[in-house]
Amino acid sequence: MPKPIDILDECAAEIAAAFKGYQAISEGLGLNFLTAIETSLNNLIANPKLGPIAHRNARKIVLTRFPYIIYYLDTVDNIQLILFEHAKRNPASIKRILQDREKPDRVHPHNIGNRKPSRHR
Repeated sequence: MPKPIDILDECAAEIAAAFKGYQAISEGLGLNFLTAIETSLNNLIANPKLGPIAHRNARKIVLTRFPYIIYYLDTVDNIQLILFEHAKRNPASIKRILQDREKPDRVHPHNIGNRKPSRHR
């Protein structure tokens, strides 16, 4: 059975902000952005080890068509999305954020369920 994906609050907010930005640029661009995220998540569900190690235990996958990177932890029970950042962000800044968000005491409340690779909904 595929692992569920949990999204850290901050990561969900980062995705929402980027969506709003793209939607403001052009009607429908935000939806294309969400489709790119969904495609990446479906690939991740199919192969949680897909992304290379970015920092300690955090892995990363790069969106296609959009300059964003999803940082995640592949745990025994789930896949935890911990950071969603623009690819041009300062690597030192990303490292600091990852150090904080990789802590085991962080809560990952946005469970999006047992997602299965599927066609666009």
